[in-house]
Amino acid sequence: MSARSSSVASGIWLAIAMLGTPLAHASAQVAVIRGTVRGTNSVVLEGAVVTVTSSDSVRRTTTTNDQGKYVIVFSQGGTTFQLNVRATGYQPWSGPARFPVGATTATEDVVLRAGGSAADWPPAKAPTPALIYSRTDLGAADAVTITVDAGDIIVRGTSNDRVVYRTFPKVAPPTSADSPPPPGEIAPRGTHEIGADGLAIVAGSGVVLQIDVPRTLKRLKLTVTQAGQITVGNFDGELSILNASGSVGLGGIGGPTLVENRNGDITASIGTIPAAMNFLGRNGNITVQFTPEARANFLAEAHRGVITLDSTSQIVFPRSGGLDLSSIEDHRINIPPPDASTKLPWAVGGGGALISITTLNGNIIIRKNNPPKQEE
Repeated sequence: MSARSSSVASGIWLAIAMLGTPLAHASAQVAVIRGTVRGTNSVVLEGAVVTVTSSDSVRRTTTTNDQGKYVIVFSQGGTTFQLNVRATGYQPWSGPARFPVGATTATEDVVLRAGGSAADWPPAKAPTPALIYSRTDLGAADAVTITVDAGDIIVRGTSNDRVVYRTFPKVAPPTSADSPPPPGEIAPRGTHEIGADGLAIVAGSGVVLQIDVPRTLKRLKLTVTQAGQITVGNFDGELSILNASGSVGLGGIGGPTLVENRNGDITASIGTIPAAMNFLGRNGNITVQFTPEARANFLAEAHRGVITLDSTSQIVFPRSGGLDLSSIEDHRINIPPPDASTKLPWAVGGGGALISITTLNGNIIIRKNNPPKQEE
């Protein structure tokens, strides 16, 4: 081989060597490593952990965004850079950042293979505790609205001046608003928005929602559109509940109340009775208990059931005759005109705010005892 040929060959091999070098630029320059991380079937991976270590032992770490993209910048440059990429459910990946000759930006798109073990995956993040809002965040509306298709809702009124919302896996139905939540808090699911009507939460299905609210919050509206259990404890504000299927349990409530339950029992323990309360059911029993000192007027109507007054052991059996239910908003749950029913007006403590109780298919039980004491 001639000297010229040898020189050309040496140049070619030098160029090849430079292309294979992780970084071919001066170490004082800024170095940028970017790319996209994908998994099985080219699905982009959000939240993959990307760590880049320079030859100077400087380490940078970031996570991919919802498009699987990442960017890491070394302001002091470097000579070589090593990538490590991890994602839950995938085998880790390592490799060099390859810079084109003279460039300061390297693009490294990574494809991860499914597999690995917990030791290979990023450490599990602690769940984001619910959304936490101060009362002033809610604005003039001072209201909270929660809607879920299928899930349990637990609301507790507190003396704190904030709203705290948490989500748990649904493993067992709650027995009361004071029941401990199930284990394994998870990040809140659904949409959450503060607008003119206060805080609106539309939660994901199959979870238990635990919400702490100021006891004196102006308005609280809870809706389950498919199936779930609702419990509310220690609350004095305006309360509205609509449940498609599942039990509703109330403890220590003391404000204007409307409960509509299409399929399931209603159990209510009443504290003070400053305003009207309506309990409406289609299929299920309704039990209401109140303190001996309470002053109220009851109007109880069981269309196909009986009314029991525990304080006197009195049972009123169904009798025929039509009823005018317009005063207690029967149209809200489409109760048809009854063929036979029991209707019992009853005053306690000399009378007071009206408590209306209506069920289409079920019994009504009214108890006079001491419900749970409300917090100060």
